[in-house]
Formats: sequence, structure tokens, C-alpha cells
Amino acid sequence: MGILQRNRLSEQAPGEWPAGLAHLYAPASYPAARRRPVRRPAAYRRFPAAAGVADPLWWRVPLVFTPLVLVAAYVDLTTTGMWTDHSWALGYLIPLAVVATTWRPDGDSNRREMRIRRGVLACMTAFFFTKVLMGLIWGFYIAMLLAGMASS
Repeated sequence: MGILQRNRLSEQAPGEWPAGLAHLYAPASYPAARRRPVRRPAAYRRFPAAAGVADPLWWRVPLVFTPLVLVAAYVDLTTTGMWTDHSWALGYLIPLAVVATTWRPDGDSNRREMRIRRGVLACMTAFFFTKVLMGLIWGFYIAMLLAGMASS
């Protein structure tokens, strides 16, 4: 049918938006454009505990990720072969600060996923810190070479 096939959007009434796509077409003030929260049964939730219920084992995630961040920082610093100047180690305070935020006993079991994400982010930041730093230094050096501001 190709070109002669009818468009499903043209079959809509003039004031209606396609179901499921209203948030893409309608302005924010349009009532159908507002997203409604999807209520899932407890079996489909990642952590089925009810919201607001204190998590008695909240300390497990920070307890796992704190040594992992230290190990990732040590492995990154020793395997990269960067200078032995200790001032570069100050960059590892950022991942340690991210892990420190996971130690706040502020919450319910729905915050567990957030703690896991922060821990993974901190481990990745600690492991790739010097690699990203060296990439930036090389990028600036190449840019300076191309601009004629440095010599090889």
C-alpha cells in the first residue's frame, strides 16, 4: 500500500491525541499530557517493601562499596604509571565523598537502589580517574600542537 496507506494520526478526531503519545504532541497544560504514575503489583517491584518502611540492613551497600572504592583507587594509581606526586591523589576525594553519602541512614528500602548506583558511580570514578586525566592532558597537548603553540 505504501503511499496510499492511511495514517493512523489522521484517523484521530481533531481534538484528540494518540493514546500513549499525548505527552509528545500535546502542550503541558493539556490534561492528557500529564504523565500518570504506573502502579505495579508488588511482585513486579524490584524491592517489594512498602515505601516508608525502614530498611534494617541499610548498611550493607556502603559496607561493600567503601573498600571497593579504595581498592579501585589503589589499582588505578598503581597501574597507570602517572607521576608519584601525591597531589594527584586529591582527585580521589570525589569518589570517597560520593560513597560517604551512602552512609546516611536516611531511608527506606526504596533508597537501596540509589545507594547501589552511587557506589557503582564512585567505583567507576575512582578506577578511571587518572585515565580520564591523561586523556584530557593528551587532548590539550594535541590541540596546542595543532595551534602551533607547542613543539614536539
